[in-house]
Amino acid sequence: MRTIPFQLGNPVQTGIENLFSQQTLDRARRDKPAFIDVEYEHTRLERGQETTVPERWSVNQEEKTNLCNWLCEHGTQDDFRGFEVVFDLVEKALGVPESTGSKADHGPSVAASDHSGDALGGGARRLR
Repeated sequence: MRTIPFQLGNPVQTGIENLFSQQTLDRARRDKPAFIDVEYEHTRLERGQETTVPERWSVNQEEKTNLCNWLCEHGTQDDFRGFEVVFDLVEKALGVPESTGSKADHGPSVAASDHSGDALGGGARRLR
């Protein structure tokens, strides 16, 4: 079974939205606050013990498609940087040989032909 690795440090803890950074989701939220539901940090008393419940972000279920459309329209290559792990999983599943050299040695490159309207905003781009 293949799974997308959890991206610690990103504000949304579940789903593919976990691949988006704080900076990306902050921009989306500034543009349309309804995209993101926030449960702010608070204190909970459980069995006589006080604990701090950390802030939690989630994409509003009714806004998922709108957020996707916003990201396709306003997103940058950097906003989709977290999807590198997905590309790696797909390449591994397809048996695509790993590139020689480090990722730092290569600038952005196109991995496939243009697919207008895809989630990368106008072309499937390899983010290496």
